[in-house]
Amino acid sequence: MLRSGCGTCLWVAVLFGLSGLLEDRSEPYGPGLGAVLQIDADVADFDDGGDCDGGDRVRFAYISPLCGHCRVMLPESGAAAATLPVMLLSADEPEEVREYLDGQEISLPLVTGPDVFDANSVPGPPYAVVTTGSGVVLSHGGSNRPEQLASLLADAGSWLRGPNRPIGPLWADIAELGTKIKEIA
Repeated sequence: MLRSGCGTCLWVAVLFGLSGLLEDRSEPYGPGLGAVLQIDADVADFDDGGDCDGGDRVRFAYISPLCGHCRVMLPESGAAAATLPVMLLSADEPEEVREYLDGQEISLPLVTGPDVFDANSVPGPPYAVVTTGSGVVLSHGGSNRPEQLASLLADAGSWLRGPNRPIGPLWADIAELGTKIKEIA
């Protein structure tokens, strides 16, 4: 038989556990649409080698050498670099990631850092973010399959044309950019 002190502790633990289950934990993943992507690189100065015309769009691919889906999707990132700038981001050690990329015969710009995922609320790899040339987020999401990447690129900036778009001085510039993206697409 439980002593009353232990029984009380058990009930308190159950109540706190249940309250944790009832909390709203539906915070969105990824950077907010219209926010500026937080990375330790200047997106405006991103050099794609001059071989592609991304239409003022840049794709950021969050990866990890330990991620099986990343291994499958890396060739897609390499192929995408022919049509728009692609930058890889990883929380792993730079040497480890570069060795991994060399083994996959992928030569793309890389930004690494321990907070690269947390800075943009990215849940984990593989994850992709499409931005303007100045780093404003146009679309984002998981990228386990080529179809997901195609969808992210197609949706990039579509929220700018919708009825619920944000209002403010920055948004006029972004809306103009959305129009340019629509013309390119």
